[in-house]
Amino acid sequence: NFNVNFEIINLPKDTNVSTFPTTVNVVYQVGLNNFNKINASSFTIVCDYQHSIDNGLNYLIPKVISKPEMITSVKVIPNKIEFLIQK
Repeated sequence: NFNVNFEIINLPKDTNVSTFPTTVNVVYQVGLNNFNKINASSFTIVCDYQHSIDNGLNYLIPKVISKPEMITSVKVIPNKIEFLIQK
């Protein structure tokens, strides 16, 4: 597993948010022969701000956008990211 930074997409230009936590833990399963080929930068995690607003959510949902093909299973912890809008 790795702690990975995530990106917030579809955030309006005049909006700043603070997230809690600031990173997510990515737990993955990979064959032993490929174990050393994986690092934190192997994953791209994003949270869609507009999706949360459109659905009336007061949290962001982290999603794995890219990962190495050799990974058979991946889980992001936590599955909800709290955020505060700064004005």
